[in-house]
Amino acid sequence: MYLSPIHLRQAVNTLKSGGIIAYPTEAVWGLGCDPFNQQAVLKLLALKQRPQSKGLILIAAHVQQV
Repeated sequence: MYLSPIHLRQAVNTLKSGGIIAYPTEAVWGLGCDPFNQQAVLKLLALKQRPQSKGLILIAAHVQQV
């Protein structure tokens, strides 16, 4: 999937401002946010109707990205 520079910039700005993005994975669409932004994580948990106690999955190519 090709992501134009404009769309990439929009995704980065959304993440930096505490927003949530949708992104394609191999089988389904994923939802993501900045894992270091507590308000964004709480927003994502509310959107997914997921209890905080269940946690979330972090996706990164290597530990340094997280």
